[in-house]
Amino acid sequence: MTQTICVFGANGNLGELICQYLVKHKKENTVVKAIIRSRSSQLLDSLHKANPGVVQIIKVDYDSEVDLKNAVVGAYSVVCTLQGLEEVIVEIQSKILKVCVNEKVTRFIPSDFAANIYKVTRGENRNFDVRKKFHDVARKLLKESRSNIQFTSIWQGGFLELLTDPSNQMLDYQTATHNYIGSPDVIQDWTTWDNTAEFAAFALLDLNPTPNSFCIAGVQVTANDITSICSSATGVKWTSHQLLPLWALKHVIGVLKVFVSGRGSTLPIWQKLQYGYVQAKGECAHTSLDNHFYNVKWTGLTPLVKKEYIDSKAKGPAKKSGYGFPIAIVGVSLVGGAYYFRNQLRDLV
Repeated sequence: MTQTICVFGANGNLGELICQYLVKHKKENTVVKAIIRSRSSQLLDSLHKANPGVVQIIKVDYDSEVDLKNAVVGAYSVVCTLQGLEEVIVEIQSKILKVCVNEKVTRFIPSDFAANIYKVTRGENRNFDVRKKFHDVARKLLKESRSNIQFTSIWQGGFLELLTDPSNQMLDYQTATHNYIGSPDVIQDWTTWDNTAEFAAFALLDLNPTPNSFCIAGVQVTANDITSICSSATGVKWTSHQLLPLWALKHVIGVLKVFVSGRGSTLPIWQKLQYGYVQAKGECAHTSLDNHFYNVKWTGLTPLVKKEYIDSKAKGPAKKSGYGFPIAIVGVSLVGGAYYFRNQLRDLV
């Protein structure tokens, strides 16, 4: 009997990787449906050509119930890796889940793939709040339909590559400096894209029941740990530098939300900072891990730091963006805040 796995958003970064690992760990009867909205990708095309009987590329219109049904029919498990705001995460994903329920799919993995959203206070991360809204809709749908579908979230913390990417300036390879937010002793969860995708692939292929959620992490480290690992990995003494305390970052985010619209944008600057704020608080760090469920070779921080360090020395100073402008942000926030409150006072007078 064929075991069909559907990957929605298969031409995105995570979707592509999940397809790749599904092919790597496939069984004799596995079929992978790479479901996309429009254009394919080089990786998907090469996977399809190398595995013509295994990988199928299917284009769908997410507004078409017929398209979604034809894509999901006969599927054993489904994963959604689509990214976006309510239109995608709540509305489109709800349509996909409804079709999965109607087609008696065994398992559905939603587009969570983040820190545990239920450990984060509402309002602290806009994108997490959107996902909570989808979970509310999903719970109602599953209750009303009395479905036995296994709804399984994967919480892996932050993607480790975002920490080590020099353009984000959390790790400055030119000056051997680790820039951090908040306390240097707060534990944070980080996992590579590949480890996350491989774990998801194993979960999709699993013939045994899966839990409501998997809590995984490639590494659990504090800022002090990161500085020490960077020193060991590069052979150079690294130093730690606090960019901002938590209270200051919270203020910056609040002011930026007033002046920078997030409408229609998945990652406005203040949303990026909200991810940093949530990680720095440390409240969503896992107290226990499910890493043992599947045979994933977990990637630590050392190999990524080594690679970025060597590349940075070869390329010279990197173009800076991301979190690497705390002084400018604080300046803008202070000026913007002063301007805003001055106008408020003027209105009162």
